[in-house]
Amino acid sequence: MGWNYRVVRRSTNDNGQPLAEPFFGIYEGKADIPHSITIDPVTAVGDDLEDLRRTLLDLMGLALSEPILNWEDFDDKIIKTEATGL
Repeated sequence: MGWNYRVVRRSTNDNGQPLAEPFFGIYEGKADIPHSITIDPVTAVGDDLEDLRRTLLDLMGLALSEPILNWEDFDDKIIKTEATGL
């Protein structure tokens, strides 16, 4: 199964301490691993301009229409790498 994009609000740092101001980012969740999210927000890249446009408008654009998730609610933070696909 693939990845899906979601807007995530982060209110704590890596040590669990509250941030002065929360921030928002677009993160990827692995569809077949419930309650999982990438450790870092994603960047938009593509093989060509059309692929980049599809990523930005179609896939990431869908994230903006979904409810905002809270970083602290996720049990599993995933380091996504090219070699593993995770």
